[in-house]
This record gives sequence, structure tokens and C-alpha cells, in this order.
Amino acid sequence: MGYPLPTRAALPLALALAASLAACGGGDGDSGGGGTPPAPPGPAARACQLESFADVRIPAARITAVSPVPAGTYRPSDSRQDLNDVPAFCRIDAVATPTASSRINFQLWVPEGASWNGKLVATGNGGYSPALSYGDMAYAMRQGYAVLGGDTGHQTEDMLWGVSNPEKIIDWGSRSINAITVAGKQLLTELRGTAARRAYYLGCSTGGHQGFAEAQRYPRISTASSPARRAITARP
Repeated sequence: MGYPLPTRAALPLALALAASLAACGGGDGDSGGGGTPPAPPGPAARACQLESFADVRIPAARITAVSPVPAGTYRPSDSRQDLNDVPAFCRIDAVATPTASSRINFQLWVPEGASWNGKLVATGNGGYSPALSYGDMAYAMRQGYAVLGGDTGHQTEDMLWGVSNPEKIIDWGSRSINAITVAGKQLLTELRGTAARRAYYLGCSTGGHQGFAEAQRYPRISTASSPARRAITARP
């Protein structure tokens, strides 16, 4: 069973499903050979640099940048907001392309070393804005979570991006969260050498409908939604 993030008055919370790790059986170590064979070694962790991901192939997505960020105050280049007291983390920039006309830019932030709690939070958006919810991302990362955020599949705040672009409307309305979550989970596994134990979703406003759409259309992939500051739990 997943456990919710601590509540924050100014921020709605929607947490839900996450696949639990299956317990792994093993032999009793005797010499008779009757025990379960040891599991093969998992993938090795990678350094936080683009060159380390040269052999990584992600279906319908590609990496564009990888960079370490020191602990302290961080301001993303496309934001006017200072994010205080963030831990040192690895930032991975990527773009998801679920269709030929899709371009969903997203970022994965992963706390360095033992600061990561082994879990992932994907964040939603507000209105028709392509801006990532950096405040929500920093909030979750301070608590040890790896975090995901994307631009919903368009890069301007006017509504012209949807004119004669039905696939972009679908990306904004229901597909982008799933696209970045699937790709982000693989990137996280590649970086840390182990998969996230659980995955959660955090968002309101447009982030609320994104969460409901994720739970309804892709119930096995991600978590849930918080429209009107009301949280629900999606089934696994």
C-alpha cells in the first residue's frame, strides 16, 4: 500500500497507486543445490552526465541534456522563481514523442545518493500553460522523492497550438502525463540502477484533470488526481 506525501495547505495532493515490489525468494545457502538460483545482477547506476546515457534507448522519447545541480537555492533558466533548500540532484531533460506531431518536453530530477527515498512523484500543470510546476517539484524533492514535470506538449500560452493540431490537444488533455511517466521511470532506473518502488501524482487545476485522465486511461501506470483540491486514490 502506498503512503501519501505530507499535506501542505497551499498545495492539493493526489496520491495513488504504485506497484509494490514483489518479495524475492532465495535459497537457504546449503550446499545441496536445492535453493533458488540467485537473481541476475541489476543494471549499474550511471553518472549524471549526458555521455553516460549514450547507449540508452527509450521508446518514443529521447534525452536532450543531463546535468548535476548542487544543493542550495536553484532557479531554472525558464523561471523567475528561486527554489530554496533543494538537495543536490541530477536533472535529466528529455522530450517524449508519442505521435509524429507530438513534442512533450519534460524534466526528471533525482536527489543524489542516499537522499533519494526510492519513490517518484509526477507533477501536473495549470491552465493551458506549458510551465512546469517547479514549486511542486521542489516541494516533493525536499522530502526525498524523484520528481517529473512536463510542458503538456506545447510551448506557448496562446491557444494557437491547438489549431489544426488534434494530437497536441490530446497530449494536453490526457496523454502527456502518461508519456513522461513511462519514459521518466525508465530514465530513473537507468540513472540509479534500480526502479522506483512506488510512483505518485501531484497536481490541481489542469493538473487535476490530468490526474483523472491518467487514472482512467492508464490505470496500471501512474497515480491519480486532485480536481478542486480533492484527492482520490486510483486502483493499482
